[in-house]
Amino acid sequence: MKRLFILVLMAGQLFAVQDVLKMEDFLQVAVKNNPAIINILAEKGLISPNYIVDKEQEDLEFSVGLGNTFLISGSDLYNPELTFSASKFLLGTGTTFTGSYTRTQTSTNQDQQKYALGIEQPLLRNSFGYKFWLEEKARVLNIYLTQLEIMERYEDYLLSLINDYYDWYSLSLEENSAEGLVNDYRKLLEDILDRKSNYIAREIDVNKVKLQLLEKEDNLLLRQNELKNMAENILGEMYLSETGLVVPSFPLITKSNKDLFSFQETISRTDEQLLVESQISSLSVLIAEDDLSPEVSLDGEISYTHYPSGSASSIKKAYVGLGIGFPFSDNKELAAAEVAKLGTLIFIREQSKFKRDRSINLQQLKRSIELEEKHIVLGEKKISLLTSIAKDEKADYLLGKSTLNALIQALINLENANNNLIKHKIALDKLKWQWLAETDQLLQFI
Repeated sequence: MKRLFILVLMAGQLFAVQDVLKMEDFLQVAVKNNPAIINILAEKGLISPNYIVDKEQEDLEFSVGLGNTFLISGSDLYNPELTFSASKFLLGTGTTFTGSYTRTQTSTNQDQQKYALGIEQPLLRNSFGYKFWLEEKARVLNIYLTQLEIMERYEDYLLSLINDYYDWYSLSLEENSAEGLVNDYRKLLEDILDRKSNYIAREIDVNKVKLQLLEKEDNLLLRQNELKNMAENILGEMYLSETGLVVPSFPLITKSNKDLFSFQETISRTDEQLLVESQISSLSVLIAEDDLSPEVSLDGEISYTHYPSGSASSIKKAYVGLGIGFPFSDNKELAAAEVAKLGTLIFIREQSKFKRDRSINLQQLKRSIELEEKHIVLGEKKISLLTSIAKDEKADYLLGKSTLNALIQALINLENANNNLIKHKIALDKLKWQWLAETDQLLQFI
């Protein structure tokens, strides 16, 4: 076949579309140019920024207060009071530190300045940052789960491309077979016409062969059109606008069954994904249960009150105590905890069903692979016998020992056997690629 090269300007590079397009080249270019894959890679790049956005940040607050305090009874009138305060919340321990400065001046010009430092440490709810660490672990696991899901989507996309390529290759084989049949029947027609000229064959024999030839030519036209459409689809999946002549090559998968089925010795990505989902579900229950805990905190403060004018002695104070809060109505938190527990139970049942179904599907897929291999062995034996039968039927017909109908039937049987063998070989390879995808080996194999 005369080789055809079409240069296509693509993504700033020159790509050569040859008359033979290998599957690995098809996958490489399709993945490179597909906007969906570009979006998936972009989504992967957003994982870290999204984590920063979702992550709870430590608070550092400053505030300034200015006001007057009036006494309803008595002669003292507290004039403007100025307060500066700052607080710092530590996520890792759940601790809140506060500091403040307050200056107050009375109507008798008594200047009062107060400095205070305080601490609040949760002991039950979010004890020493317990809830934060649960949420942080859940966020990290969600990032990992997102990465696994992106790999899953990418693998599914590759498998769809592989199946399309095999469909294209199958159509190519069918077109070659149809073309070969047309040539065979043309030669048979020549033999029949030669026999008719020698008054050996009848007109009805000629018409029977002509009818078979017309049917094969009609079938060839259909296969050529299907093959052309599929070739255009293949180029379309590569995001090329060219419609040049391209044909596939045999995409033989050489992985042995021993290597193919050895995945059971390791943990697959699907198993890892199920484990991560289970951990996230358990964490959600722990977080919800922590929200139900009473708010008990250890509070402490030291303060120093100073009178610059010396009108009174300075005062130093220290305070330590427990703060306890029992909400009278906590329906929202109770409901959230129940939802989390119920969701975990449902997830456990669904996960158990998924594992069982997956195990059954893999067993059935394995049997299907082994069955197709047996079909191929039997099919090759059938073709060997049918080829011999068709050859003998033709020889007997030319010698007048057999009828044309018997010869035509022998050719039809051989044609059907060849088509069935093609289907079984394509089905076998498709099943093997599906096995690699189902067992999360596809990305390592390609």
